[in-house]
Amino acid sequence: NWTNNTNWLSDGPMGNWHGVTTDESGAVTGLILLDNELNGTIPSELGQLSNLQHLKLSDNQLSGSIPAELGQLANLMRLELQNNELSGSIPPEIGNLVNLTILYLHKNADLSGPLPSDLTNLMKLEQFFIDETQLCVPPTPQFAAWLEGIPTRGAIPECVLEIEGEREVLVAFYNATDGPNWTNNTNWLSDGPMGNWHRVTTNESGAVTELLLVENNLQGTVPAELGQLSSLQIVRLSDNQLSSAIPAELGHLVNLMRLELHANALSGPIPPEIGSLVDLTILYLHKNADLSGPLPLELTNLINLEQFFMDETQLCIPPSEKDQFDTWLEGIDSKGATPTCAVPDM
Repeated sequence: NWTNNTNWLSDGPMGNWHGVTTDESGAVTGLILLDNELNGTIPSELGQLSNLQHLKLSDNQLSGSIPAELGQLANLMRLELQNNELSGSIPPEIGNLVNLTILYLHKNADLSGPLPSDLTNLMKLEQFFIDETQLCVPPTPQFAAWLEGIPTRGAIPECVLEIEGEREVLVAFYNATDGPNWTNNTNWLSDGPMGNWHRVTTNESGAVTELLLVENNLQGTVPAELGQLSSLQIVRLSDNQLSSAIPAELGHLVNLMRLELHANALSGPIPPEIGSLVDLTILYLHKNADLSGPLPLELTNLINLEQFFMDETQLCIPPSEKDQFDTWLEGIDSKGATPTCAVPDM
């Protein structure tokens, strides 16, 4: 079904087949089938054409991934696959093509992912086009130096990196808090960067730094997995219907500065591990009627705390540690008097 397949599969010399060039020994040096109605996938067997210098398959309907076996074409100088329907990532093996001067991958909308670091081995590259794809460049000095002298037909977007496992943590959070019924769950669980998910903020490295889902109809429990988001600085989950206990694992969030869990249906005591959050400046637990029990002494480690609200709860200061808590609370806005726990009848 090609537009032109003249002499293909004939007994004549391959150099007479449409789009095929050969050298004096008969080895294939060029495969040039531009705009020729090619469908299907690029076969991995092309990697066996060891003398190939030009591979031009642009402006067709080729689909599937770029075969890693193309990295075996040590003599290749031009690789032109633009304007097809290719998908997936660039195989790292393309970085073996050290004689490559032209690499055209543009206009393949489903090519995606970060450029493999192996591409920086292509020191002879003169043109590298990847516009109209979802490919991106990792924000490293190595790539910046490599791209400096290569025409790229417009700026190449930097990748938004993610810390390994953090996406899984947010998926667990979504499931535990009845995500499908949130008031706004825009982009959650999409393949896009987590920084585009509703009320999620990430830093330059892709690590989650803020989770801001105030008044968003969150139900269920606060999952312990949140304690794995080690770069979190702000957690605001107030004015929802979250229930059950505050997970002790939140004490692993050593960079946390604001923890706002007020106006939910949380219950049980404050876990002592919250006292490990030494950078905390805001701790809002008020309006959780079933939060109860004595404050753990470990809270007095929070020397940077500026506001600590626990009104409309059943939390209280243990009488035996009242002096320590009074000293700690002196410089902290606690929204009124903090009750002392009742001494049990003997």
